[in-house]
Amino acid sequence: MTQQTGRHPADRAAYEATFPLMRRLWREDIARHRLMLLAVFVLTVVMALLTAAYPLVIKRAIDMFTAHDPRILYQIPLLVVVVTGAKALAQYGQNVCVQALVLQVVRRLQERMFTHALKADVARIEREAPARWAARMSTARCAIARPMPMRSSRSRR
Repeated sequence: MTQQTGRHPADRAAYEATFPLMRRLWREDIARHRLMLLAVFVLTVVMALLTAAYPLVIKRAIDMFTAHDPRILYQIPLLVVVVTGAKALAQYGQNVCVQALVLQVVRRLQERMFTHALKADVARIEREAPARWAARMSTARCAIARPMPMRSSRSRR
């Protein structure tokens, strides 16, 4: 009996074809934006900490309610507004940083693709349909730009 790895052979082939391209994209385009990556990471941690603060606010509200503390009327709404506002600011900052990073990476990638197209062999370019060149470039751009913001939004949930 053969040992099952849990991966389909097509998945393995796709991984082997994609991984070197992702490493190259990281090395040539994404890693150069260390400050932006750090900002995204820090804002993600801040969002996580503020999300973890919600149960603490609820616990404080319950404790104050059971103690019949009259300060519950102004402290808890104020805490909720402060925590929610801070989390919203962190999320906004994270979204702005991620979008800026994606746009910078896509712009650099497009510049490199257009430079390559300008330096390419004219005979090769003339053999292919112009729409094919345009489709290839827009497909590459969309392959980079589309998933990046989605990964970020998934991490917030």
